[in-house]
Amino acid sequence: MTRMDNALQTMFEAFPDAIFLADRESGILIDANPAGEMLIGRSREQIIGMSQVHLHPPQLDEESRRLFLEHARSVASGEAVQFHVLHADGSIIPVEIVGRVIELGGRDVLMGVFRNITERIRTAEDLSANLHLFEAINNTLNGFITGEKAEDVFYQLLDVMRSVTGSEFGVIMEMHSGGNGKEARLESLAITEVPANEEKLGEGPSFTRFDHLVCAPVKRNNTVIENDLGENVSYCGSPGCCIKLKNYMGLPIRQGDQIIGLIGLGNRPGGYDSRMIRLLEPTLGACANIIIGARNRLQRRAERSELLKAKEEAEEATKLKDQFVSLIAHDLRSPFTSILGFLRLLEQDARGKLDERQLMTISSSINSGENLLELIDNILDISRLKTGKIQARPRFNDMRHLAVTAIGAVSPLAEEKKVKISNLAPEGARIYVDPGLYAAVLQNLLSNAIKFSNEGQEVVLFRPDGMRAGLAVQDHGTGVPQSLMEDLFRHEVKTTSVGTRGERGTGLGLPYTSDIMKAHGGKVWYETSQGKGSVFYTMVPVVKPKVVVVDDNPGIRALARVYLEEIGADVLEFGDGEEAMAAISANPPHLVITDIYMPGKGGLELIRAIREDKAIVHLPVIVVTSDASMEVRDRALRAGADDFTTKPLAPNEFIPRVRRFLA
Repeated sequence: MTRMDNALQTMFEAFPDAIFLADRESGILIDANPAGEMLIGRSREQIIGMSQVHLHPPQLDEESRRLFLEHARSVASGEAVQFHVLHADGSIIPVEIVGRVIELGGRDVLMGVFRNITERIRTAEDLSANLHLFEAINNTLNGFITGEKAEDVFYQLLDVMRSVTGSEFGVIMEMHSGGNGKEARLESLAITEVPANEEKLGEGPSFTRFDHLVCAPVKRNNTVIENDLGENVSYCGSPGCCIKLKNYMGLPIRQGDQIIGLIGLGNRPGGYDSRMIRLLEPTLGACANIIIGARNRLQRRAERSELLKAKEEAEEATKLKDQFVSLIAHDLRSPFTSILGFLRLLEQDARGKLDERQLMTISSSINSGENLLELIDNILDISRLKTGKIQARPRFNDMRHLAVTAIGAVSPLAEEKKVKISNLAPEGARIYVDPGLYAAVLQNLLSNAIKFSNEGQEVVLFRPDGMRAGLAVQDHGTGVPQSLMEDLFRHEVKTTSVGTRGERGTGLGLPYTSDIMKAHGGKVWYETSQGKGSVFYTMVPVVKPKVVVVDDNPGIRALARVYLEEIGADVLEFGDGEEAMAAISANPPHLVITDIYMPGKGGLELIRAIREDKAIVHLPVIVVTSDASMEVRDRALRAGADDFTTKPLAPNEFIPRVRRFLA
């Protein structure tokens, strides 16, 4: 037994890691703390007198002697060594050992601190498996989006799932729910060493125990784990190709609450547990999206085959392609966002536990995922614009405000790269655009300018001389390569190039920008000089605000005209709602200002008529009335008015309300 003073003995007993003390010359253990007893499952009395060699598995005897005798100097200096210890129950535990020589009771004693690194190793293994899975999902989904066959994609995913779980057998199946008198059935999409097979889901004399096992996740509506199948379960596909299953895990693939398929894995050494379920969660989402995508792909092909005329077929094919890509990109975005979030958590938790190479692997995977997510977002934007799901709804905007919004969106990128952005957009200038879409144009041009600028350079957002309705973005970076100049705004030609810090893009931003400008009746073009930078210009038609004023009092109409013309608007006057509605329907203005109480059709009837007409339903309306009661205000707003003010018209009250809609 060792002799220690009270303070040292207290530390020895309370230390969370295992400590073993051994005679430096003989290697005989002379003491161990409680953590040491727990680590190897032996009492202190059993440990004292053992040789240090017996702490380790028998097959490591020679190595443990070498570690103790030949490397005593390095161990004694505090160098960490990874090794294994043998638990009393026969299990082998990975440990990290730090040893040093201390003087105790007048003799040299070798003190070894043993830290159980089982969880660290498991975390590293899980991280490696997740990275492998994420890379596979990234590659297969990218391949599927670009036209690779679903069958090939499923076999790729199955191989990776078997690899990361250590499973000998695997299968991916699609669930067909039946309907119209047909029985529900499972169809194999990928299976280990066995040709694709199709079985009905249900009871019947032709079913073996394997069939029931495969169908169990569907029948139970839950994950199934069977770690002891005995000797009676095997799967035989083609002649001479049979696999006997010892254990099995089946996971349902869902779309919402509906099961649309399953993943089955078998013959994993040690069986399956909840850790395997968590590991494969991202793959379930990927398989669900590919199944739905493949179904939509087949549906679109069937629809395309029905087209009779060549021109109609070409037009429909383009539309179907855009709809399909939009659907696939939309379905892929949510799981990819989740996967990226999971990887970022892994990156945060792994710091201090993994080496630099492993951390770089995580970072590289995150960057790849972010690039693909950007590609999906760009595909979604383009598809929505082409299929009409996004329509340009222009209104009057303050040019300076749009510039501030766009710069704010890209400021983090500029700050990270130390690029200055200058906003020279004029104050009080009006531009008639869809604010969301035009902001996307400016953000894309600013992002590109930052991407191709060097640290310390400046990007300028300004309105060119002589241009009334448009903004331009200037940088002093690398310029547009000669090889890309002709195709910069074309969808069918990939024109992406690497930024000054190796940034990669999707090549879809500028074609999308061109589409948006065309949707506004405008255009985008550029000037560039190699090594000196570029200027990208945007321009839309100049639109003068047109306002309809409806009031039975000519004096009120005249006063409103004065105020409106001062801010550059054209004014049309009407004395009643019926006459005004006819003019509004024939040639819609940008704003309607109306009284409530008028002969014939009043203001509330006029508002309701506007809101019932789909062509002008979004037309803004301001109510101006002498009745300032809350009841009248509520009636006007319920009828569909966008704003409300009272007579007499005061410029400091009236003009700001008008500028909400005319900028």
